[in-house]
Amino acid sequence: MNILLIEDRDEKITAIKEFFESEYGFNDLVVSSCLTDALGRISANEYDLIIFDIYIPLNSGNEAEDYSDSIITGFKRSKNYDSESIVLTIADIEEMDSPRKFNAAGVTVVQYRTNEDDWKNCLLYTSDAADDMQCVD
Repeated sequence: MNILLIEDRDEKITAIKEFFESEYGFNDLVVSSCLTDALGRISANEYDLIIFDIYIPLNSGNEAEDYSDSIITGFKRSKNYDSESIVLTIADIEEMDSPRKFNAAGVTVVQYRTNEDDWKNCLLYTSDAADDMQCVD
């Protein structure tokens, strides 16, 4: 399974890689830690699954900001628009407009909490769907 993880927090990257190692026996994910790199990868490559974050830096070394509009536009224009996708965010999704924008693009938004497993259940469901689609292709 070819997976793009758009995330800039090392501890969250590690947790997601550990999830894939325990569930699927691999953790070889393509990690993009800034908007510029993520958009380049989305437009140039095909992925079975894309895991988004809402807050990411524009470039390496910048502060993380909400670039939802840019990333959704890039995603919708790419050949990955039919790929399975999910947003895992630490941000409080009840206080934001971005989750509705992702939902409108067909992307589920899930609250990521280190002390809860809900995100793992949602990621498992989405990953299984991506894996099933890969077998059909």
